[in-house]
Amino acid sequence: MITLRNSKRKAIGGRGIVGADRGLTLQHVADHNSRVTLEAIRRDGPLTRKELALRNGLTPPGVTNIVRKLSEEGLIVSQQRTLPNGRAGPAEFALRAQGAFSVGIRVAADHGEAVLLDLAGAIWKRQQFIIAADVETAVCTSLHDLLGAVPPGSHFAGIGLALDQSVAVALDTIENAFVGTRVLVEDECAAAVLSERVLGVGSVEGGAMYVLIGESVRAGLLLRDRPFSGVHGRAGQIGKLRTGNDHISLDQAAGLSGLRAAIGGKEFTRIATGGALTDSPALAAWIQTAARHLLDAIVATAGFLAPGVVIVGGDLPPQINVLIVKQILSLSAEYAKRPFSSPWMPEIRSAKFERSGVAVGAALLPFFETLLPSPFHSDPPPAA
Repeated sequence: MITLRNSKRKAIGGRGIVGADRGLTLQHVADHNSRVTLEAIRRDGPLTRKELALRNGLTPPGVTNIVRKLSEEGLIVSQQRTLPNGRAGPAEFALRAQGAFSVGIRVAADHGEAVLLDLAGAIWKRQQFIIAADVETAVCTSLHDLLGAVPPGSHFAGIGLALDQSVAVALDTIENAFVGTRVLVEDECAAAVLSERVLGVGSVEGGAMYVLIGESVRAGLLLRDRPFSGVHGRAGQIGKLRTGNDHISLDQAAGLSGLRAAIGGKEFTRIATGGALTDSPALAAWIQTAARHLLDAIVATAGFLAPGVVIVGGDLPPQINVLIVKQILSLSAEYAKRPFSSPWMPEIRSAKFERSGVAVGAALLPFFETLLPSPFHSDPPPAA
């Protein structure tokens, strides 16, 4: 579950609410209807008042009031739709991406990544940093830099942090350094699958599994359109699984340490910093081994959970991530021909945001807290 700090969750998934029932106040109703209208424009705009009313179950006068307010806040812009005959049609409303920004920061054991995200989900600025001393100093330094890049006059939604489970962060230190700014916290894997749910694959029947490859291999699970964390937040800790005919751990077979050992530290650094891939038998062998072990984990997951899609991403260099997924797909095609194999193999694809997916997912958290409805349809309604 997403952990929110400094404010209560206000978002409700689903269509607009046209009456103050279910214990909701008029302010709750107005806030929610504004959120679902902005989300419809963000996702499918430009849209006319009539189209918005039909999509969200609202009345045309209600939509008129909402789009007026959103326009005044600088979150949407209006224009005249041109009809097929060339004449001017009704006014339509489109998202003003620069109307709001947020910052997402991923904090791992010894490094981090920060992104400045606009309301449309575009990355305006991205930086990576090393955690040489204390975590809080590194995070605050990066935050000051990115906040300085927010365009004047834009709404700033807040800060999202995605944390490795091994990292302890004194949140009070960060909150005190940015008084009045929302600071929201999520697990790395949940943030990664959130970025794909909102800006990548969307809502998928059967849910999604995000395989996050770093020094260890973990998985983010989205079941019934909600992140699943399990007992003590330990769901998705798949790196210790012993897979393949050689029965080595998934961390050893597919983690970054295994890649580094296979091709050498110098070559790993060259590729990780943008160098082109070369014809390397050692790299080809590692990709083959890693893909085979990852496929075993995917098949096991498919057998129990049957997700609609499996997304592979994380800290691998992007070009290697693509080759891994290509090899997994090749092996899965052969696997499906074997006797007693899984007939319900999910779609397997590369992550949209590659290594920035976790930070992007963290940056989305403040938008759901302030401007947009939760993407998870089963959120409970707020108390009156």
